[in-house]
This record gives sequence, C-alpha cells and structure tokens, in this order.
Amino acid sequence: MGNINFLKIRGQMNIIEDTYFMDKNKALSVALKENKFGPYGNLQLCYYDGSVIADGPKNLIHLPWEQMELLLAMDTRWPTSIDCENDSYEKIFIETLEALNTRKIQQHQEFLTTLKTTPLDFSEPLRVYIAVEHYAKVVRHASENVANTFRALGYQVFFDMNDTTEDLTDYRRAKNMASFLPHLCLTINRLHNLQISDETYNFIWFQDPTLILYDSSTFNVRDRDYFFYLIEPLKDALIKKNIPDFKTFYQPFSIDYQQYNLDVVIERQEKIVFIGQNYFEVVSPTIEYKECDFVQELAEMFNTMTITPALLSDFYQKHASSIRRQEHIEMHIYPAVVRCEVVKWMCLHSDIPVEVYGYGWENIPEIAPYYKGVLTYGEEIAKVLYGSKYSLACHSQFYYQQRVFEASYCGCIPVIYEDILNSESFHHHNNSLIFKNSKELKASLRTAPSEDPFKISQDMSYQGFIEKMVSIVKNGG
Repeated sequence: MGNINFLKIRGQMNIIEDTYFMDKNKALSVALKENKFGPYGNLQLCYYDGSVIADGPKNLIHLPWEQMELLLAMDTRWPTSIDCENDSYEKIFIETLEALNTRKIQQHQEFLTTLKTTPLDFSEPLRVYIAVEHYAKVVRHASENVANTFRALGYQVFFDMNDTTEDLTDYRRAKNMASFLPHLCLTINRLHNLQISDETYNFIWFQDPTLILYDSSTFNVRDRDYFFYLIEPLKDALIKKNIPDFKTFYQPFSIDYQQYNLDVVIERQEKIVFIGQNYFEVVSPTIEYKECDFVQELAEMFNTMTITPALLSDFYQKHASSIRRQEHIEMHIYPAVVRCEVVKWMCLHSDIPVEVYGYGWENIPEIAPYYKGVLTYGEEIAKVLYGSKYSLACHSQFYYQQRVFEASYCGCIPVIYEDILNSESFHHHNNSLIFKNSKELKASLRTAPSEDPFKISQDMSYQGFIEKMVSIVKNGG
C-alpha cells in the first residue's frame, strides 16, 4: 500500500487526502466539494463511520469503524488520514491499517501462487486480460479498441481499468488475474510480466518512448513475452535492450470503427479540421518544457531549415542543462513543436474555413480564433469528421495516426504532414494528401486523392493485430 501519511484535521482541511471521517455529516460536506489532488486528478475519497447516507456522491464511502477489514475487498484507495476529535482514534486507525496492509501482502502472495501454479488449458476459448490506467488517454483508447475487437471476435476479455477513485496496483492486477486465469495478456508501454504464469503469453506494445526503454535497467524477458512497436525508433530501443528481433513486430494504430457509425446524415462542408491536443499542455514529460525559451528557438528552426537527427542532437547538446534526457528532444519536444507549428500553418494559410478541437489551443494567438473546444471520443468526433472535407494529421514520426483512421472511415480526406524524421512505411499515398510545408498544405486544400480515402480504414484494423497474437499462441510461439 506504500507509506501512509496520517494527518489529524480539525476545522478547515489544509491538505487534500483520502480521509476517514468519524463525523458522517462532515464527510458528506467534504465529499460534495469533489476535491482533486495529484497529477492525474484523483478524486478525494471520504470514508465515514455511522449509519448509511442514502444517495451520497461516488466518493462518499460508508465504512463502519468496527469493519475496517472491508477495505480488503474494495478497489478504492485506502484512507491516508483521519478526521476525528479524539486523539485515541488516531493510534487505533494507524495500527488497524498497518495490520490490514500485512494481510493484504499475504493475500497478494496467495494470488501469485494461484497464478503461478494453476495449469492453463489452451484447448479452451482464449481468455484475454488487458489492464490500463484511466489517465493515459491515447493508451486507454487503444486498449479499449483492442478489447472491443477481441470481444467482437468471440474472445472472453477482462478489461481492467481504474478510475479517479482507484489505483491500478500490482495487488489489484494479481487479484483479478488469479480469478480470471488469462491465456493472453496485453499491456501498452509496460512489461508487467513478473506476476503471470510461465504458461501465459504476454504481449507488450510500445507506443511511446517510456523511461524503461532508455534507462540502464535490464528487461526480464520470459519465453512467452512478445513485443510490438509503433515506430522504428522504439524497435531500435528494444534491440538495445537485448530483445531478439524475432520477438518484435511492427503494429500501427487503428480504431474501433463501430464507434463511428452514425444514425444521422450530416452535410459535408468545404472546411478543414484538426482534432488533437497540444502536447505542451497535457502530455508528460513534454508539459514540463512548455515555458522553456528553447522551444521557440526550435520552432523557428523548424520553420526556416531542414531538421535532421544530427541537428537535433546538436540542439540537445546546446540545451542539455535544460532537457532531462536526449530522447526527449526527438521523441517528445520536437513532435510537440511540429504539431503546434503545423496547426498554425493551417490556421494562417488555409483558403477554406478552419476548426481546431482539443485541449490546450485556446491561448495560442494564431490558433485561438479557430478553436472550438474539446470533443469526446467516438460520436462527437465522428460528427465533426462526417461534416468536414479535410482532416489535418501532423506528427513527426508516423503517418498512421488515430485521426487518419477516423477521417478515412468517416469519408473525410486525411491531410498528412510528412517529416524528414518519419521512417514509417506508408502504403496509402493515393488515398490521402501529403504535404511537407505550408505552401504544399495550402495547395492540397484545392485537391483530392486519386483513390478513395476509405481504403485506409479497410486495410488497417485491430483484427490483424489480434490474429497475429492468437497465431503466436496457437503455434506455441
């Protein structure tokens, strides 16, 4: 459970923690404030003693003082502070939680024993376990889409995702896997292979340059671990971690196309839209660099010269004191600059109406006049794309992006920026419009692809990804 910081609170709370209240009315009062804390917006939990409060908010949790052991059956985070008027309760509270944590550790070991020793019958329909943190939006959507495709193909899926009241811990994963006994596990950007049976196939899909790919750690690779990568630099990182080439497979993004079927007909307008977030405002670690002067310097370089890996390496050496790791330049900072500058190109040079959606654009002068807010995943995005002729996609490292698949499926023409650092193989030049600078972008908005954009979504689906994983399982590796 980690360290427990206990804070006795009287009067106004001066720090936000998950709290146990002896006074249920105070618990209700605090819960209704819906306080958030932590980098991922955890919703403050308010546990309380006494009789049940009917129709309380989600974060108000009844937990009688004499039944603290109920915490062992809950997925919600445990309280880390107590609000009480009697000092004697604090000592009992700490001792009780420490005793429960000892039992939790014992239970964890029991779950692991079940996982490690229970034989798996691969003649049964395959059971698939997928775990994902709620706050990782792109990873979450990809995980949900793969899970939905598995289900559509007839597989049993345990989709393990927390929310703002829960942590997705090793304990929780072990508990849920011990009850489910998966034949196949899928994780994104994480190994999570220490708790599973030697018989279980574990597929790890790296979409981002996570720290474990570039630090000095050694991967503990099982015989039944297999790795997928979104772009070639991530494969290079895997090879440097001594992952055998035969265990690595290229896997681009796709989407669950069923979420983009609409029951209404929307008139398509002569306009271009961009749907996506400003990485400098919402994505870690890029967000920590947004106020750095070198970001504007890199943006000016992008607009005035050809960016090469060597140039980016020199740029890092120049600003090494301000950038934590060298890969942050090519894998995080430069893609964020590219996205921001290319969206500006669209806003400044398009001869047709422009709309921009997503987090973090409202304060950029060149973009703000065209900013329309945030769309929810699925139907809202579909309505915008069905109503637009063009959709902009801009990333420095790959063509096959979620927006490209969504646009293709919705009959909207993908307009894709091509960067010199992009090494991804692309097989749909005739189904999209490709540009390398602002002049080409402007000119493309008076044209159309030579072939139907819909073919992109026809050719690229998660069914092929699943068939590849299942084939490995069926063939024993």
